[in-house]
Amino acid sequence: MKPRSVILDVDTGVDDALAIMLALRSPELEIKGILTVSGNVHVSQTTANTLTVLDLLGAPPIPVVAGAAAPLARPGITAGDVHGGDGLGGVAGRFPPSRRAVTEDGVGFLLEAIGRQPGQLTLIATAPLTNIALAIGKDAPTMRKLRAVPLDVTERVVLTRQHLDSINPAGKLHAFVKEIVAATMAFHRMHGEGEGIILHDPLAVGVALDASLVRRERMALAVETQGALTAGMAVADLRRRRRAAPTADVCVEVETQRFLRLFTERVLR
Repeated sequence: MKPRSVILDVDTGVDDALAIMLALRSPELEIKGILTVSGNVHVSQTTANTLTVLDLLGAPPIPVVAGAAAPLARPGITAGDVHGGDGLGGVAGRFPPSRRAVTEDGVGFLLEAIGRQPGQLTLIATAPLTNIALAIGKDAPTMRKLRAVPLDVTERVVLTRQHLDSINPAGKLHAFVKEIVAATMAFHRMHGEGEGIILHDPLAVGVALDASLVRRERMALAVETQGALTAGMAVADLRRRRRAAPTADVCVEVETQRFLRLFTERVLR
């Protein structure tokens, strides 16, 4: 079967790095490019982190393009407390990338890629959707030619220390993976959220690999831009008398153990 063409849109922190690893180790996917954005850390660092991950996996030449440096509507918020100040648990400085990003406009790169494969390209978006919003604003008809945009339903998918202990010690990612997840695990532990790391972004890749991993429901979905408590959240209208027609397939259940088996077999062993 011909691999599915995908573009990743990432703000490479720890879980994005794991998602990139899963995508690279999945022959069902062909990564046509990776678009970065500010989110977990600034776009300059998310770009460097992405290049580092590609280096460590010995990936073929894949275009990496820096996208938006800031949100459209409000000041940016980073997540250094979760991912470490460099987005990779404090170890990025030990792994400077040897490859370079493509000096091209990120939104233009995305639109051109869609235009080359209309209706055949899957965008796996695991970051703030600033790049996507800019692309829609620039050329909405082309953006409608995307095949799919998997996001995440992931609070139930937790990688534990037991999973990490199963890592092949002879594998070249052994030390790197354990080190980058340490900061995130410490954050969750400090906040009473258990011993593990939630695999937000890898599951989005998993859904692109196997849609049967999740159960979806069609919902009327909108992004809240004004609320004091919910600004930036995707809000579903679950009332019986909806005020708007359904707009998105929302993942409501996930086969956690089946996905964790897929992830550990491809990334950790």
